[in-house]
Amino acid sequence: MTTTLTAPAEIEVEPLLTIPAVARRLGVTTMTLYRWRAAGRFPEADVAAGRPRWLVSTIENWIRGAKEGAK
Repeated sequence: MTTTLTAPAEIEVEPLLTIPAVARRLGVTTMTLYRWRAAGRFPEADVAAGRPRWLVSTIENWIRGAKEGAK
């Protein structure tokens, strides 16, 4: 019996955002992000290369939730 392997479909890798990149995306300073994190008001970060990073989807979901909470 012969088994044929097929190549997996192209896998999309979601980018990770740094603190400065998240701050730019949100229009706040990096210091504001540090304060929000310390106060528990911001999503938990993943750690990559010993540094905090966030998936784009995590930030987008957080923004969406913040907007819905403001209504």
